Amino acid sequence: MISARLKQLRLAQGLSLEALAAEMGGIVTKQALSKYEQDKAQPSREVLNKLAAALNVNATYLWSEPGVEVGFFGYRKKTRLTKKEQERIQSIVRQALEERVRLQDILQPGNGVDIPVQGLVVKTLNDAEHAAEELRERWNLGLDPIANVTTILETHHVHVIEVKASGNYSAARYGIL
Repeated sequence: MISARLKQLRLAQGLSLEALAAEMGGIVTKQALSKYEQDKAQPSREVLNKLAAALNVNATYLWSEPGVEVGFFGYRKKTRLTKKEQERIQSIVRQALEERVRLQDILQPGNGVDIPVQGLVVKTLNDAEHAAEELRERWNLGLDPIANVTTILETHHVHVIEVKASGNYSAARYGIL
């Protein structure tokens, strides 16, 4: 499991293999790190501890299974993101969602996401109005303006995550699979 975790953490921090090797004080090469990420080799205990320290996590985290699987749906953007930046954003979101779901399961076990309009197809303004009315009714929101949409969404276990990124994009959609 270390391969996926290692790559996720490295990308989330915006580090290249070379930069991570340097962060570890040169104890391993970028080629060795690449082998760890491709699951072609396993780090020694000493290297594992240095990796964890360089990535600001506990060494046991590198061996843990992800608590959720996150799927990428798409970006709404004005200009194209580079592949590297897209991977970095996806890694940050995966890490954040996994932590939020883990905490949610501890604090409120058994409470899943309930989005009543999820199956509705919205192609027209009337479809959007119908979906909004159904959601307001199901979530007991009333008809008044909503002061804080993020609070309403997160109250219903829809996670909203802000990510600082280069490039010019306005939103990304992910789902917990």
